[in-house]
Amino acid sequence: MKKPNLLKYSIFLVCGFMMMLSCKEKETTEVKEKSYQEQNAEALSQIITIDKDRKITLLPAAKEATNNWSAYLTLKNEIENFDNVTFQEVINNSNNLVESVVNLKASIPGNFDVKPVRVRINVLLTKAEVLRQKVENPRIKTKTIDTLVNDLHKAFGDLKIQLNEVYIETLEEIESEFEQAIQVDSTENPSNSTSENSTKTPVSTQ
Repeated sequence: MKKPNLLKYSIFLVCGFMMMLSCKEKETTEVKEKSYQEQNAEALSQIITIDKDRKITLLPAAKEATNNWSAYLTLKNEIENFDNVTFQEVINNSNNLVESVVNLKASIPGNFDVKPVRVRINVLLTKAEVLRQKVENPRIKTKTIDTLVNDLHKAFGDLKIQLNEVYIETLEEIESEFEQAIQVDSTENPSNSTSENSTKTPVSTQ
């Protein structure tokens, strides 16, 4: 009668040991996970560094034309705010950023509705969507976010270059038309100075 009791006791010890081992492993995993979350939270609270070596400014005419483009002004504010936001704030605002670019694409004014501008807006939308998808990963590295944000910042600068190009081409067209008008005027109204200077003075017969 003692052997069955010993067997039961052995089984009980083994089960107890396995339960203790399982609990210990779970506690270790939870501690590691908590430690990672704390470290990650600290990293995400840091301010993003934006590359300021490349700054694109709109021409006065292009800037004036964008003053009534509300979707552009909204996106401009969001992009400029990258200079003073944390990684966590970028994560929280990723959906709004995509929506802002979508609104930009849907509201292009007639004077800016040209292929180069549309292409740059599509690039912006692609990069904004990539950022939103990437930040859904809770283990995303801050370095990845930093790269994506700087890519977006550069893409917005490329858009501004194309907005300027619209008005650079307009100025060139105006100058060309002005030069053509001068040439036409010169052809239709030749100078009479040569004929006037060639008039002979009467000779005295005295």
